[in-house]
Amino acid sequence: GLVVLVFYAFGTSKAMPVNEYVQSYYDTIEGLPEGSIVMLSADFDPASAAELLPMYQATIHHLLRRNIRVINVSTWPAAPPYTRKEFDLIAPLYQKTYGVDWVELGFKPGDDVAMGQIGQSVTSAYVEDDRSGAPIDTFPLVQEVGDGLKGIEVLISLSAGYPGILEWIAQVGGRYQVPILTGTTAVQTPDLYAYYPTQCRGFLGAATGATMY
Repeated sequence: GLVVLVFYAFGTSKAMPVNEYVQSYYDTIEGLPEGSIVMLSADFDPASAAELLPMYQATIHHLLRRNIRVINVSTWPAAPPYTRKEFDLIAPLYQKTYGVDWVELGFKPGDDVAMGQIGQSVTSAYVEDDRSGAPIDTFPLVQEVGDGLKGIEVLISLSAGYPGILEWIAQVGGRYQVPILTGTTAVQTPDLYAYYPTQCRGFLGAATGATMY
């Protein structure tokens, strides 16, 4: 503890260089046309929130600041309370309206099978939204998405493990050629190098990647 305190007290701060994976994550979102639709999947739980929640928050800020519309889903049952809280805090900062600028479809059970169902047809995978219980066909935002996620410009997964980014790549990216971005825990990050930049356009690796972003 004393050694750490000494370094904090007498050390000097330097700007953290941004690696190409984080830069590509940022540039991909920055290059989306305003009004585009992105699917944002929260694939984590409280155990991984320390690493992934800052990425999730920053991604929401980035998307809404760019006037990108968001369809929020999750394949982990503990994630929706996080998603709702963060959107409730962040969306008003950009004067965004629920149902118009973002919609929460919530948790879909079934792991990678659920991902395949979402990729095949969002309107078949979900009957109603997770926030209000309104029928899915009452949201024009969702109706703009066709089979095979046509209309989705990018799929973003904040992934803690299984099911997560590797399953999204297999079930959706590979099948329907949907561009994918991700943020992952330190344990899962090494798996991503083999998929960059073809199957995964960019990624945030653990707390370091989140800080760079």
